Amino acid sequence: MIKAGSSPLAPLPRSLATQLLEGVRNLYGLPWRYGAKDPMRDGALDCSGLVVEAFRRQGIRLGAPSVTNAFVLWDQCVPITVPAPGDLAFFTWTVGTEARLHVALYQAPGRLVGAQGSQVGELWYRPSDPRDWWSQHLLGFRRVPLGLNVQGEVR
Repeated sequence: MIKAGSSPLAPLPRSLATQLLEGVRNLYGLPWRYGAKDPMRDGALDCSGLVVEAFRRQGIRLGAPSVTNAFVLWDQCVPITVPAPGDLAFFTWTVGTEARLHVALYQAPGRLVGAQGSQVGELWYRPSDPRDWWSQHLLGFRRVPLGLNVQGEVR
């Protein structure tokens, strides 16, 4: 658990970050489905559903899963330049005129855990390769402030 008096901008303690990332390994292979927020009820997860579930399993509430999406997480989390395990990586692109936002859990340089494509699992990207799709669409990294209780509406 988070210690009282911890800085809200400090990276997650190493043990908590490890538990956060390891705690969702049993979800690898679960189908991705837009809007899916509860692995038991929906049998699937979307990107923000996985992030909320990962933190929930460690006793950290990021708001009601039904209203917490990638846009809410982007708004509520603190921008950072040097990510640490357990931070959030955000990607953006457009389809027609509609902006899309994707969120995943940062593991290490070039390694994320997310719900994308067809299922939950690890995502590898090449941060310095301008041809890498994920690197081209990386919007930035954000940190969940310790003690955060995300509130928001679906946008």
